[in-house]
Amino acid sequence: MKILCCNRAKVGVRKFYEKQNDLVEAWKEDEKVLTTTVDHAAQAEKDQRVKVWDTRLATITIILNVFLIAAKTTAAILSDSLSVVASVVDSGFIIITWLMTVREQIPLLIGKTADPQLINRIVNVAISHDDRIKHLDTVYVYHFGANFLVELHVVMDREISLCDAHDVSETLQNKLEQLSFVERAFVHCDYQFDGDEHV
Repeated sequence: MKILCCNRAKVGVRKFYEKQNDLVEAWKEDEKVLTTTVDHAAQAEKDQRVKVWDTRLATITIILNVFLIAAKTTAAILSDSLSVVASVVDSGFIIITWLMTVREQIPLLIGKTADPQLINRIVNVAISHDDRIKHLDTVYVYHFGANFLVELHVVMDREISLCDAHDVSETLQNKLEQLSFVERAFVHCDYQFDGDEHV
């Protein structure tokens, strides 16, 4: 009887410590996920601050360059100096290259549509993702800064459960966001193929 009680006590103590180890492991996993999420959020915030600062700096630079070219042009006209003419040409070159950069970057900032090859790649990822996806209703891929924003409307059978539809669309969203050129993806589920993005 005494041996049986000791064995039960040992089993109880062992189970207690196993539960404690499980809790510690779960805590480590939660901490790892939280740290990763915080790191991504902090990096995104830092990147946003850098972009804002770069935009302000570029605006200040162009304003100063316009002012300087006006001053240098006036000085060149009044002084007949070759160095002043050279500096006017230099300022003009800087302004032209800045304007070319603006012309290149503005479409990316206002949401230019992606190239057809890129859209086809996203369509292929979506279609091959799960057999329960019957059709793609609408696909939008457009610039969101340097990367792309993806909006995808998938059509599934109307009899599929909400849980299954959610799991399919969420895993597709995660798969799309793993692509290096995708900033954010949105996946909407439909049960009919109608082409209306607001249904």
